[in-house]
Amino acid sequence: MDDTLKKRIKLQTHRFKDWIIYEDDYLLVLNKPKGISSLSERNDPQSGLLELARNQYNKNLQLCHRLDKMTTGVLIFAKNPQVYRNISLQFQRKQIQKVYWALVSGVHYFENHAINLPFTLNAKKIKVDFENGKKATTIVDTIYNFKDYTLVECKPITGRTHQIRVHLALLKSPIVGDYEYGGKDLFLSEIKRNYKRSSNMEQELSLNHSYLLHAKSIQILHPYTQTSLLLQADISDNFKLCLDLLKKWNAY
Repeated sequence: MDDTLKKRIKLQTHRFKDWIIYEDDYLLVLNKPKGISSLSERNDPQSGLLELARNQYNKNLQLCHRLDKMTTGVLIFAKNPQVYRNISLQFQRKQIQKVYWALVSGVHYFENHAINLPFTLNAKKIKVDFENGKKATTIVDTIYNFKDYTLVECKPITGRTHQIRVHLALLKSPIVGDYEYGGKDLFLSEIKRNYKRSSNMEQELSLNHSYLLHAKSIQILHPYTQTSLLLQADISDNFKLCLDLLKKWNAY
């Protein structure tokens, strides 16, 4: 982790409670910000969101699932081992419904489109492997079309590493900013007519700042009441800004 990110995390610790979107005696649910790993990185044992949550809030918390470092959205913590086991079993039994939003390059018209492509993991990244890969299924729907981009909704039926990112790339619709899987940054100069760069700007900065993938909602059975619980997280200000600018400068 670089020094800039460490400083940003230190500045954000006092905002930890602002990330909370649901809490009771059993669960703590956050709207995870980008730039913080779910678990600590090897070279920095205090860099993960779990460690931050334990230090800032509750030392007994356990992380029920993970999101990639630059992915934002719903992240569930259990407040005791019994709750952790309950949620873990729901994940294993595929009882949990997850919905992601992603901004992707190109214009696409997906309607309940099922992607069934198995994966294997090598030393560098995920690859499709029909012979030895584990089953991976994602359902994709178009939410909104711009001239050159599409906002999509993804429902992962399985939970493979990088599954949504890889599946969208294989549909030739890589996520904006996801360099690892063919995504490119979004620049104002590419969408705004008569764009003029400021004379004191050495290099234009991207609008997206990272890849735009957000865990919008997770539906679970409450570990105590056993009633359906829908947990939802708003997209980040940065994600919203990109959509607003696209609606302004890249609409049909």
